[in-house]
Amino acid sequence: MKNIKKSIKLASFLAALGMGVCSCSLDLLPLNEVVLENFWTEKSDVESVVTSCYAGLDENKYLHDILAWGEGRSDNTTLGSDCPDALKHLMKGSLKTTNSYCDWSPFYVVINRCNTVLHYAPIVAEKDPNYTESDLHITIAECKTLRAMSYFYLIKTFKDVPFTFNPTIDDTDVDKLKGSQLPFNKILDSLIVDIEGIVNYAPIQYHDYEKSLARITRPAVHSLLSEMYLWRASDKNSPVSNQIADYNKCIEYANKVIEHKRSLYEKNNIEGVDLEPLIDKNVLTEYGYPLLSELENNKYSCPAAYQQMFIDGYSFESIFEYAADYGSVISISNDFITSYEGYDSNRTVNKMKADGQIMNSLPTGTTYNQSLFPTTTDIRSISSFSWADATSFSINKYSMRDLSTAYEGKGVINYNAQNVIPKHDVESTTFFNYIFYRLTEIMLFRAEAEIQLAGILSNNSDLAASIEEDTEASDKYVVLMRPTDLYADAMKIIRAVYMRSNPAAQNYKTALPDAKSFTEYEACLMNERRREFLFEGKRYYDLVRQARRDGNTARFIVSLNRKYAEGGASVAIKMRKMDFMYLPIMKKQMKLNPTLKQNEAYLDEETIQNN
Repeated sequence: MKNIKKSIKLASFLAALGMGVCSCSLDLLPLNEVVLENFWTEKSDVESVVTSCYAGLDENKYLHDILAWGEGRSDNTTLGSDCPDALKHLMKGSLKTTNSYCDWSPFYVVINRCNTVLHYAPIVAEKDPNYTESDLHITIAECKTLRAMSYFYLIKTFKDVPFTFNPTIDDTDVDKLKGSQLPFNKILDSLIVDIEGIVNYAPIQYHDYEKSLARITRPAVHSLLSEMYLWRASDKNSPVSNQIADYNKCIEYANKVIEHKRSLYEKNNIEGVDLEPLIDKNVLTEYGYPLLSELENNKYSCPAAYQQMFIDGYSFESIFEYAADYGSVISISNDFITSYEGYDSNRTVNKMKADGQIMNSLPTGTTYNQSLFPTTTDIRSISSFSWADATSFSINKYSMRDLSTAYEGKGVINYNAQNVIPKHDVESTTFFNYIFYRLTEIMLFRAEAEIQLAGILSNNSDLAASIEEDTEASDKYVVLMRPTDLYADAMKIIRAVYMRSNPAAQNYKTALPDAKSFTEYEACLMNERRREFLFEGKRYYDLVRQARRDGNTARFIVSLNRKYAEGGASVAIKMRKMDFMYLPIMKKQMKLNPTLKQNEAYLDEETIQNN
């Protein structure tokens, strides 16, 4: 799809925020007068600062941190040839509170910009008749969603963090952000209430489809709510009734997103794009989900779904993505991809590479088992990485724009990476789109919630019976609350995602057989999420969510023990603590805000504490 650029003036407000724009006239008034009297007067002023909220997603290492936190700490990656010490310690679990990857300020910069817009936009609406109530509602939806998304990353990463909806006018002072440090659950509760209040403010879709993915829309809001409810339900300490309610809310919002995509496909409702030839007809017919086909190769020399999602951007499956070339106000570089995951024309791996255990030997058949890549048919073992040996190998996801394969509808002819990927151009360092949410993730949110609900009800027969007998159950729950039905629907979703990437598999049952227990269903879900979202910044958070659900780190340790072994005995001891899953608060933050309480897993360090 066509790339679009906008030139948007930030003028005095960017200077006031310390973002490098100079204006001599600003020196004539104090900062608060510049902002209040000279800036917040008309619709274009609000639009400019909202754009800076989006731009903040790629400034100051925001995206770098998402990748480092979500992949660098996971069992998907290992040290690259040019891994700096700070990242090396993060990846080994041997963190100190001076480590630069413990810096949360990029996220608070975005939060503060959103807070500022939300404070002043209603004032502009009173001044400028061209800034309508509908415009104001869209602004509120965009800024509250970006703010919630940023806070959500922070609590998933640090657990208990400073929390405020009040702005600090100059975001160069964001380190002194005023706000009480609140627990994970209280912040998550507040975010859910806040977003529920504006869920219908965002537009369902813009006429410009690229704008529908580069800006916050209602499906993006629904996606965020689905994930937040999934995390709130995944809490060992939450009452069972609350877990059931939250899993149902997760499914409810996931369904809204899925139905939106179905509607788009059925109406072929994307201007300038004929969806019909792009969709995998086998998956659509068998499972009812309109997923992009990997075999639509008339235009591309690589798996087609990969090309559309990770190279072209703005794909049909995307829901919200950071689009560096859409309405950008600064020069964007995707160096976080080329330096973290990518490699140069000589295949020199940089900061991170794929862990050899992802595929520790070449698959030889088509029979599915619990190995991550057990068959020769999975295209994701080509599009996600370049297999070399059982030690480690290069990452392709996002970084490669030509993945020419020997895939001819019969499986991979030769799994040697040099033959499977004869051409390996590194993606441009100027423009790229990072996907926050896409359709298959929302589908798998639903599948995960269904499996967990089935497990709860299987262990609570009296509760399950009472729900079945409840004549008002259909008003309370969005799915039929029988374990067998829940498992069946979850497997249907998992099979749809799996089969899109395995079009050469001859037999659906053989390719992905039925699970026989809660443990097997859960493992099937976790494996599919791992395969589908390799190197997208998701895996570590999946392990954390699983551990929160378990109420202990036993399975977390199983997944990461080998990787963190190099960190030594002290790391092995810390891994038993739930708080170890979260990062410590950076030492400089403890100095700036003495009221902060340090992560208990790091209290043995020489940090400034206030008990």
